Amino acid sequence: MAYIGQQPVVGRYIKLDQISGGFNGTASGFTLVAGGQGVLPGTARNIMLSLGGVVQEPEVDFTISGSGLTFTTPPVSGTTFFAVVFGDMQSIGQPSDGTVIPASIASSGVFTFPDSVNVNGSGFLKVPVGSTAQRPSPGVTGYVRYNTTNLQYEGYGQGTWSQLGGGATGSGGDRVFIETSQNVTTSYTLSSGYNAITATPLTVASGVTVTVPSGAAWVLV
Repeated sequence: MAYIGQQPVVGRYIKLDQISGGFNGTASGFTLVAGGQGVLPGTARNIMLSLGGVVQEPEVDFTISGSGLTFTTPPVSGTTFFAVVFGDMQSIGQPSDGTVIPASIASSGVFTFPDSVNVNGSGFLKVPVGSTAQRPSPGVTGYVRYNTTNLQYEGYGQGTWSQLGGGATGSGGDRVFIETSQNVTTSYTLSSGYNAITATPLTVASGVTVTVPSGAAWVLV
């Protein structure tokens, strides 16, 4: 949803840890922390802050930059303090549905989703893309990717990578047909310990090599 003005900040109300121990009449800059974890309020207007029992005016009596708080007038020793953040950009609380954008998600790591998650819509699902040399090591059962070396989708299971899918189905979903191309346009190496069957006629392009490892077999029918 688009907004006129500042977009609402999503999160939860957070009471900040005490910083009054650092008040000495000279220090004006402090770090906003809640439960020992840094907090990013976004703007000073997202904070209710009190000094000595008096609510301070945002962007006049204090400003915010990241998790840094700066007072216009350094508080003197003995001044009481409390502050509450009305939601935070770090989303310490559970975000509302539809509020997490791609930029907020880590670009690497292992992400685990509930078994009940399904993918719907008419768009697409992007899987990792990379060469054979870029395969994750060690492989984990269930990994799926597109191999740019072999130009095929592959998955990891039973201790090895293997091609996914292929073939066509008859009416009613009978899986009795395997369709193969009649041209080999890219060099290919059979997986070690596996055999391959290819229907003929077959044309191997000039300069293209099909490598059959020791112990494997390529059968042309």
